[in-house]
Amino acid sequence: MKTLIVLCAGGSKVNDKPIYLNYHPDGQLIAKKALCGIFCESYDRVVFTILQEEAEKYQAESILIEAFNDKIEIVKLPKLTEGPADSVYQTIKIADIKGAIAIRDSLGSMELHENLEGNFIVGLNLLTYNDSIQRIKSKGFIVANEQNIVLDFMEKRFCSDIVSAGLYGFKHSEEFVSSFIRLNDPAYNIPRISVGHVMEHLIGYRGKKFKLGFTDAFEDWGDQIAWIAMQRKRSTVFIDIDSFIGGRKFDSINEDLLKKMRIVTNNGMKIILYYSLTPHDKVQEIINFLDKEDIKYIAVIDRKGSSSEKYFVNTVEDFEKISLGL
Repeated sequence: MKTLIVLCAGGSKVNDKPIYLNYHPDGQLIAKKALCGIFCESYDRVVFTILQEEAEKYQAESILIEAFNDKIEIVKLPKLTEGPADSVYQTIKIADIKGAIAIRDSLGSMELHENLEGNFIVGLNLLTYNDSIQRIKSKGFIVANEQNIVLDFMEKRFCSDIVSAGLYGFKHSEEFVSSFIRLNDPAYNIPRISVGHVMEHLIGYRGKKFKLGFTDAFEDWGDQIAWIAMQRKRSTVFIDIDSFIGGRKFDSINEDLLKKMRIVTNNGMKIILYYSLTPHDKVQEIINFLDKEDIKYIAVIDRKGSSSEKYFVNTVEDFEKISLGL
């Protein structure tokens, strides 16, 4: 029996609700996006851990059940716990979980190339990852040997080039429980026990081996700053051809600007081109040039007959404002 525990209880909020109840720019519920690419279908049970308060205030339970078509279980904790490991411990007890478990936080997305089982942790190699990492100070750092066996794990301490991506596996849930109980002893003086602390205890004191798996596709949205950074990368860029070109030939754009346009589109931004004064044949030249330079765009809009005024409508109220006086 393999159970995937998804931790959602007590996280940060954006748009006045927990992050996992928001939607990714691609249209997926964040709670569902967090499970993409991790072989979710290989688990016998998928258990979401939320707070009772979130279920009552945000209808979290019904939103999750609808998103997953009743294929998940939900554990509602009565109050905020002492930390992630405590949330896992309570989930195991409430849901009567036996056998192997994997623990996934809902603070980002990843993509695995293999289905990991038993004792494992997924890491992100900072030396080969080509994007920026948000909240780097909050990450756990993994030390491993050449055989990708984890030697040590350090919470929030820079000790390696590999950071935890937020997916942990334990071959026996009973081992997780017993280690957590041991670490919860006041003698250890750990104010907030993480899942990494439990893994570190199993490695250092019980001689358990954990395999290091890797992801090279990672996106973080775990707090307001990370959320805004993710939204910025997925934003829409509107380019007014009339003003942007200003009568120049498009192929006269310098290489530095071309490089920046490639960076923008390769990182997820969507370019929309529009024009009203530029002749159609000139626009076609521009399109051909962009295709040649591998600069991606999603639309070219003909605004002929329109003025230079532009309005962006996000709500019914916005539309009512622009209709005033017409």
